[in-house]
Amino acid sequence: MAGMVVETLALAEEKALITHSPKASALLQSWCQKGEDYYDGQGVPQNYVEAAKWFRMAAEKGHARAQSWLGSLFEGGNGVAQNFDEAIAWYRKSAEQGDIYGQYCLGECYLNGIGVTEHYTESAKWFRKAAEQGDAWSQYHLGSFYEGGDGVPQDYVEAVRWYQMAAKNNFENAMFRLSSLFLNGDGVEQDLVEAYKWLKLATEENAFWEKKLNSLRSSLTKEQIAEAEKRYREFQSSKK
Repeated sequence: MAGMVVETLALAEEKALITHSPKASALLQSWCQKGEDYYDGQGVPQNYVEAAKWFRMAAEKGHARAQSWLGSLFEGGNGVAQNFDEAIAWYRKSAEQGDIYGQYCLGECYLNGIGVTEHYTESAKWFRKAAEQGDAWSQYHLGSFYEGGDGVPQDYVEAVRWYQMAAKNNFENAMFRLSSLFLNGDGVEQDLVEAYKWLKLATEENAFWEKKLNSLRSSLTKEQIAEAEKRYREFQSSKK
């Protein structure tokens, strides 16, 4: 009888901790962190099943980050049976609480038709929420949506704005897209100096673009290159 009372009190204490106590977030975060440790093999052997167990414990109590992690496990079939419906359900719970990763993943699912019908407008909605919180991938996707008019009205000014935000997060694909827009005059005034600036920035992130940079450099005057280098330095300073 005494054992039952102790067990009942322990369960009541845990319930109070999860639902009301200021310690709740710390407890749930510790469960989520254990899940991440098992997922990454940090300090413990990598074990997706164990990761899923800890993520689920936190996710079922409302921890947004754990919900997005659990969604990703269901999407990839890691530690749990692959289930796109479950993935979407957990991503949505996470995204609706404002978790950047959950919002980004939900945007990707609507973009690629994973577990839901492909829907660019819905994809753009979730990418925007993550982009506004600083997620570079989402900023890049939103820029490409505005460039192509997918899910949003075509708007090159908005495309450039979102690409620039992603570029400030060192996202090389956004830098390359900006270079292409200014090089070809696609929706913006052609500006080879601006194109050079963005291409140089992209090359610093990935040497893959070096040939294109050298080719563009050969077509510019010394004065244009000097101006491009000046703009490059100004952009680098703006990130600090």
